[in-house]
Amino acid sequence: MRVRTRAEEKKNERYNRKIILAVFIIPIVSILVGFLITQFLIKPYIVKISNNTLYEKYTFDLPTLNYYQVKFGEYKDENEAKYNLNLLMMKGLFGDIYLNGDKYILSVGNFLNEQNAIDYNKRLNISGVKATIILNKGPLYEIAYEKNSSHDVEITKEYVNSLYENLSQLSILSYKTAMGNVDVKDIDILESTIKNSIKNIKYFNDKGNLQKIASGITSINNFILSDIKDLKTSVQLQDGNAFSITQKALINSIKSYDGLISSLK
Repeated sequence: MRVRTRAEEKKNERYNRKIILAVFIIPIVSILVGFLITQFLIKPYIVKISNNTLYEKYTFDLPTLNYYQVKFGEYKDENEAKYNLNLLMMKGLFGDIYLNGDKYILSVGNFLNEQNAIDYNKRLNISGVKATIILNKGPLYEIAYEKNSSHDVEITKEYVNSLYENLSQLSILSYKTAMGNVDVKDIDILESTIKNSIKNIKYFNDKGNLQKIASGITSINNFILSDIKDLKTSVQLQDGNAFSITQKALINSIKSYDGLISSLK
């Protein structure tokens, strides 16, 4: 039997004390570390998330741009669509081809107002052109924003509504050119209204969706102004291109707005 010396016993006592001390210290240190992480890392992050997204988030719906299309026909073959377009042009009528899925749509008019589309279609029927009216609906989009952006959101709504009014007036102007009763004063009024719309747009410090909408609306209004210059010349010369100019300005603006809405995040 081995007998421990006094030195060995003291060494074992010191070792045992270290073990006991470690048993007590490790849990305390773990609790302290966990407390510090919670206070300085996790808690501030949760507060940041709650302030920015979870509890302060609101939404608003952007208005859609729906329009009524007077459709002459639809074709699987692009050449067939072009052939029928040429027939319409030989009669002095406006027409344009749009690709929708795998079909080519031959349109002879687009209007925001349903009654305008109906009246124009009646006029075409009298001239022997048979067409139908379809409703094209724009994309739906919902924007999320924080409470501190409420004022900017209300301003953005005004910009969008202003654009819608401008396009409504452009549509009416196009209808008047189709019916042969457009006046240069009507064009001047629309031009003045659009210039004021552009002047009233103020850009936001935020570089997100609201800023993107403001910039996009400004671009659309500027393109319309460019088309208005051509429209004035056409009306003054009575060259027969006024309806075509207004139609292309309208449908390009609608597509630009739809593209803007679809690009938002």
